[in-house]
Amino acid sequence: MLSDPAAQMQRLLHAFAQGHIPFKDLDHFYTVILRNVVPANCDNDAIISGYKSVVGAIISIQPPLPVSTLAHLINMDVEDIHAVLEKLQSVIALGDDDVPRIYHKSFSNYLTDQMRCTDPRLRIVQIATMTKLLIGRAARLTEQPDL
Repeated sequence: MLSDPAAQMQRLLHAFAQGHIPFKDLDHFYTVILRNVVPANCDNDAIISGYKSVVGAIISIQPPLPVSTLAHLINMDVEDIHAVLEKLQSVIALGDDDVPRIYHKSFSNYLTDQMRCTDPRLRIVQIATMTKLLIGRAARLTEQPDL
């Protein structure tokens, strides 16, 4: 039997009208995982900044880069990146090539959607991530002696 897109849309709209949020369980799942890195009451700027730098770069930069390249790009130790990734292995795979990859696009969607990811300490704002990467890279380039 073929599915009826109009009927599916009506069921979805009805669920919204009833207060049911289609991604609620998935969003909760992602939040629980992220709490391994950034606890609910975390006020440690270094932890939050490190998490946002690592995860922001991973979801923003394509194609995916090896951890050693990410470390150089975000000016962070490889060991610190691995420490973050170890706590997120349920959602980010780290292959034999040492390239972190998001298991599913829904994770990136969750992280960048303020309606779904309601904790600003967990949310990734991609324009802020890219701006930080560019400013950091420009600063390091200006520190280089003339060749």
